[in-house]
Amino acid sequence: MVVMEMFFKAIAQFRPDLVIITGVHLLEFQSKEMRQEKMRLIKRNLLQINPKTPIHLELGSLADEAFSTDVISKILPYVDSLGINEQELTFLSHIADGPYREEYPVQAGTVHVHKVVEMLHWLLKTYGRDPTGQNPNKVGYRLSRIHFHCLTYHIMVSSGTDWSNLAAGLAAGARIAGRLSCNIGANTMDSELLEIRTAANFVLDKKMEKHYQFESHNPIASWMREDVLFVFTPVLVCRLPSKTVGIDDAISATGLLYSQFYRLGRPTHW
Repeated sequence: MVVMEMFFKAIAQFRPDLVIITGVHLLEFQSKEMRQEKMRLIKRNLLQINPKTPIHLELGSLADEAFSTDVISKILPYVDSLGINEQELTFLSHIADGPYREEYPVQAGTVHVHKVVEMLHWLLKTYGRDPTGQNPNKVGYRLSRIHFHCLTYHIMVSSGTDWSNLAAGLAAGARIAGRLSCNIGANTMDSELLEIRTAANFVLDKKMEKHYQFESHNPIASWMREDVLFVFTPVLVCRLPSKTVGIDDAISATGLLYSQFYRLGRPTHW
């Protein structure tokens, strides 16, 4: 608790360009009273952070439904950006009555892209910022960007005008995933160690009738659904991974490095 308070006090003094919150899922193993107190502390301090300073939440593995419900209702709406994988996304959809709740737990293989798209759209529309500012139930909501990553593909989702350079951030995150897994240096790319594991043609978004056709020189696809932007890319998967720990964190961090955030006329670029 003391460390958490020191962290938020340091934010006010240091005035960072970006705040990253991670490890919230570890509160799950504490007593109900302790985690509720810490959740209140986190929410209170998030609301005090300057709206010009973007906040990114890197979600971790969750299992307790009551605790996870608190996370998505008390913390998720008050961050600007979210990093999430397929296990975490399907679990949130499962406990919060989202689409394709039967996909949890994820079995062998990957969740179909069009199902993930539905879940991401639901998550952003339900817990995301209201671009019009007219929804009284969303006062103080900030969430406007989600970076989804699984083994074979990544998706970036955004609403409003706060975030830009999303395709570059998505591509950079996808690239670092294979490099770290195979321990490939920054100046080399051994194609024999990497492979694409998505089909050449498949449905991206059933509602928008958006299909994907793989092109090696232009693998990224983007489209709009209502006021939400989706960007998709396949991932070069490491055939014989030598490292798996910390890959999700590296993907999200790299995506943020290539992203640009604007609010109230002030650009933030890392």
